Amino acid sequence: MNSIPAWYWMVIIGVLTALISLILYYIAMLVKETTSTVGDSRKLIQNSNVIVEDSMGIVKDVKEVVSKFKGTALELNDSVLEPIKKIGGMINSLLGLFKK
Repeated sequence: MNSIPAWYWMVIIGVLTALISLILYYIAMLVKETTSTVGDSRKLIQNSNVIVEDSMGIVKDVKEVVSKFKGTALELNDSVLEPIKKIGGMINSLLGLFKK
């Protein structure tokens, strides 16, 4: 009983080797999953870049349409509403003359 038997040390070293191997296996699986996730993320980013570029084109088209409608509204204001305001001003002045 003065010395520890050899099988005891073999079991201890075997268990430690198994634990280190298991840790290395989990690290390898983590690296593998991380690489596939990064690859998927790159594909997702590329797809989102395409979507952003398409939406920028749509926004540009909408801005053009809005500017055309704005121009039309300003022309309508100049051609229709301004003469109506002038006629209304003249009628108010005539009514003002008759009230006095």
